Amino acid sequence: MAITKVPFNGEVVTVAAAGTSVATSSGPYDNTSSVIIYNTDGTNTVLAEWVTAAGGALSANAVRVPPSTSMTLPIGPQSIRLSQNTVLAFDISGGTNINVELTYVNGLES
Repeated sequence: MAITKVPFNGEVVTVAAAGTSVATSSGPYDNTSSVIIYNTDGTNTVLAEWVTAAGGALSANAVRVPPSTSMTLPIGPQSIRLSQNTVLAFDISGGTNINVELTYVNGLES
């Protein structure tokens, strides 16, 4: 991923159904330090996990974001993250077409 020149970016990821995880399309960027994940659904839980490929169900170790809440996921600088062969993916516990709103908090070079 590239470096972004703005302090924050937003993205919406839509998960069609449980067991069909979706990866982010634009971030996180190399200079993203945290990802704020907002679960827009009032009933179902959103799951988040670093995976080698999105598309299937996430593991039992995935982070859970309860209905209508948010969490901040500190991911640190690019140099200490997982392999370049991983993506941040999202799944849902139930329901259909649930939007997950993401805010990437980015460090700016001086």
